[in-house]
Amino acid sequence: RLKGIIPELAEALGRNARSISGSVTALTKKGLAVREKIDGEDDAKITYVVLTDDGKAFVPTEEE
Repeated sequence: RLKGIIPELAEALGRNARSISGSVTALTKKGLAVREKIDGEDDAKITYVVLTDDGKAFVPTEEE
């Protein structure tokens, strides 16, 4: 069982979890975010998305 921030982000943004997961993957490939997995209750893994220093400093342009 996997739970974490992805389903919460999807619900808050009105998008599906697969779409959010793809966006997070793109951010991680650019070095702007990392996924951190921790052990939760009942052997569940909880995944958090954490911005890197570059991600916190990132200012998007019209091309991005």
